Amino acid sequence: MENLTRDQLKELIKESIREVLKEEGIQIKSNNENPILNQKIKSLNLSPMVLNAFTVNKIYIVADLIKISRKRLNGFRNIGKKGIEEIELKLKELDLELLD
Repeated sequence: MENLTRDQLKELIKESIREVLKEEGIQIKSNNENPILNQKIKSLNLSPMVLNAFTVNKIYIVADLIKISRKRLNGFRNIGKKGIEEIELKLKELDLELLD
């Protein structure tokens, strides 16, 4: 092999792993496929009460949020029916949704 930079070598290894997994019928999805998932929750322009509830419950990015069910969200302090509706509406705008 030629002299590869560290980044080139990392990318080559990642691609090789993807090919092997694909041959085995395994597909890996990464957050890089949808950059929205890496957005901070604050960027969604939700109400302060909802944002505070997310901070208390350690939900910082959209990827964290879509891993939560409506039922669990309902148990968060200061998130009621209207808060959940607000969250679902914002996620729908992004073509995302909460877990069932």
